[in-house]
Amino acid sequence: APALRLPPAAARLDFRFAAISLGKPERMQVYYRLEGVDAQWQNAGTMRHAAYGNLAPGDYRFSVKAVSADGVWNEQGASLAFRVEPGFTQTPWFYLLCAGGIALAGYGLYLLRMRQVIARLNALLGARLLERERIARALHDNLLQSVQALALRLGKLSDTLPEHSAVKANMLTLLGDAET
Repeated sequence: APALRLPPAAARLDFRFAAISLGKPERMQVYYRLEGVDAQWQNAGTMRHAAYGNLAPGDYRFSVKAVSADGVWNEQGASLAFRVEPGFTQTPWFYLLCAGGIALAGYGLYLLRMRQVIARLNALLGARLLERERIARALHDNLLQSVQALALRLGKLSDTLPEHSAVKANMLTLLGDAET
């Protein structure tokens, strides 16, 4: 495991290295590679540094090897392992929190929409109920008025019948029932 840990979102990493040669150091070739970024070894030429920017979180290994002017390779080379730590926005917890926030927002919008639909249905049902009550009052008033008119006409008609007749007695009983 890499011992060196870099902070999240390290903007730029500069690697400086040296290749020592007792004879003709200018002809010494140096190659480097950052595993996970470089697919092949990079020729540094006479430069003795490498720079990388915006590395994603993860484990890396920077390796350097050299070849002398005589063509002798240093196959072992030198390497440095390190880890770039993820920032909070790059962690699984952040994605879970975002998903939870989106789910809560969606549920809140759903509840809001359901309240709107229920309010609209209640308004429609209230309007229908008021209309039915108005119709019922109108029918009741019309029916009561018709029964009253009928009772008055029957009362007037009963006045024309003889005093002790069976028809007049039945008619007075009906008028009494209509008044209650």
